Amino acid sequence: VIGATGAYRLGQVLLGVWAGAVATVAFIYAPNQLFTLFVQGNAPQLLAWSFLPWALWATVQIFRAAVARRLWGYALTLALAVSGTLISHNVVSLILAPTVATFGVTLWLATRSHRALLLTAAGGTLGALMSAWFALPALLETQYASTDAIVASDYHGRFVPLAELLA
Repeated sequence: VIGATGAYRLGQVLLGVWAGAVATVAFIYAPNQLFTLFVQGNAPQLLAWSFLPWALWATVQIFRAAVARRLWGYALTLALAVSGTLISHNVVSLILAPTVATFGVTLWLATRSHRALLLTAAGGTLGALMSAWFALPALLETQYASTDAIVASDYHGRFVPLAELLA
């Protein structure tokens, strides 16, 4: 529900109500979402992905808002989305951070709004600081975790071979 609502808001603000509806359906039925939920059963990862549309929506709103008071509300929404992702799933946060940063820089190149870029950076930084109580010990104590036991998933078997696809 969190991610679907964020996807709707993002689609709506960019292209209108129907785009919001399509974005909602696309978010819910995205193969990554279905795989995460039904195959892996990875609720923290699913929750972390739910914050991505909200982070992108807040970034768009920062660049579109004209009233200074509202800008801080959008920056706070961005901070909450970043913090929620960091607390939910470390790996997804490594994907969200550069995605939002690239999106913010792209919007800055289109608008040249230095204030909006600064508020986007402030929102992301605030989100990282809000979750520092969780992230810092995880980073500082990696020597005590047995990360060598983590097995990377081989994704090759999940795709149809090209020859079979063309046949």
